Amino acid sequence: MTGNHQESLRLYYQLLSLFQEHPHLLLDSPLYYIYLINGILTDLRSMRQYNDMPFFITCLQKIEPASESLGYFIQHLVYLHRLALLLDLGEYQQGEALMQVYTKEISSKAKVIPPNSDAIIHLLMALVYFGLQQFNTALQQVNYVLHKPREYVSQPVYTLCRMLRLIIQVELKNDDYLHYELRSMERKLKADEKLFKTEKLTIHFLKKWIGSNRATKYLELFFQHAQEITQDPYENQLLTWFDITAWTEAKLTKKNLRASCSSPAKTFSLVKAGDKLVYSLI
Repeated sequence: MTGNHQESLRLYYQLLSLFQEHPHLLLDSPLYYIYLINGILTDLRSMRQYNDMPFFITCLQKIEPASESLGYFIQHLVYLHRLALLLDLGEYQQGEALMQVYTKEISSKAKVIPPNSDAIIHLLMALVYFGLQQFNTALQQVNYVLHKPREYVSQPVYTLCRMLRLIIQVELKNDDYLHYELRSMERKLKADEKLFKTEKLTIHFLKKWIGSNRATKYLELFFQHAQEITQDPYENQLLTWFDITAWTEAKLTKKNLRASCSSPAKTFSLVKAGDKLVYSLI
């Protein structure tokens, strides 16, 4: 939460070593191990260490579930992290194929999936369709999340879905709807106790941009401010899911979103030592 993903990952690896040294802990409390691997994958993605993610996705797949419902939850997490990986690498077509398999195998088991985790994978689906420029389908996935009871969806996921809905409407050129929706969102935001700067900045930018017939100068200014916000760990909760600076860059350069995706960065090197996984900081 403070943005120190390196220290978080280091502690996760210490916990992983504990499970490896005491395998009975995995048998007694598999859910703790599942959330450990989920946390490692989340940190790896935040640090853009994509090369290491497949190993831990495989760790999830190897877990022997004690019940059918736990098995579906594990499968859900596997699909979630595989989809997040493909999304960040700009492999939208592969992501779409994976979503079709997920819909066939897991989506009907939504009752055993925690509501926020279910919301996250639908957000990822929306972002994949957004990358494919299938904006109406992306909008359906966003609305799926926004129509859920508010208390079951985390603030970052809900906020990002509200932002993404606005940006989808931009792509669909529904400017009349945007004027109405922006005013409505401003009223709602005033009632919120804690706001993300990114959301406030996006709404302010869209008002100016749409009102000026999409003048380039407002897009350039938004790009500059969005880059500054990336230095804020709290705001990066949103930017991990959807790199709004990449979208803005794509609009400025008239390139597709995939061409503007950030490149991976390596911080840790994972090494196999016998049956254990150890790490070194580069």
